[in-house]
Amino acid sequence: MTRISVARLNRSFAVLIALALASIACAWWGGGSAFATVVILAIATVKARLVILDFMGLRQAGGPVRLALIAWPVFFALAALSRLALSTF
Repeated sequence: MTRISVARLNRSFAVLIALALASIACAWWGGGSAFATVVILAIATVKARLVILDFMGLRQAGGPVRLALIAWPVFFALAALSRLALSTF
């Protein structure tokens, strides 16, 4: 493991911790509102992308596996958003 990759992993870990704290704060102050749910889902998607690219080592990889692994959390976030939209109307 190179020095650059260790620095990238440390930075990604710090960002993941900050995003986790942001989602906790949003859930705390959002009170279960639709806006808070959308923000938390967006944060979760960004966190999943960071884990896939940095901790699974797919940042430099190409091809369909990387695309599928990035599309997976986006698909579930959109499914949750559509369920939220259907339940509010």
